[in-house]
Amino acid sequence: MAGKVAVVLINSLIFGCLECAAKYYDGKHLCPMPTHGNPYRGHYILIIGYNAQQDVYLYKNPDCEKEICFVPAKVLHKSRKSYGTQQNVIFVDLRVESQVMIQR
Repeated sequence: MAGKVAVVLINSLIFGCLECAAKYYDGKHLCPMPTHGNPYRGHYILIIGYNAQQDVYLYKNPDCEKEICFVPAKVLHKSRKSYGTQQNVIFVDLRVESQVMIQR
């Protein structure tokens, strides 16, 4: 992901930060929030990195005060492929943006 980020639509009902909700992690997913009959609550996050040794993604959450959060890959994939997300991902190459800015 060097020089790239991804804006990802997730189902926040089955998503969470590994560090903040570590006590709820059961190896498959973090503690899901109550759905109250609705199986989907959409939310966008910004994926900024990946740790292959731990199989964990680093992300920024606009709804969180922490600078960087962590999520296991299988939790991210389950959440982004969940009902309602349409698997929306927008990739942004930061190197291209910086080159465009420099040329102006």
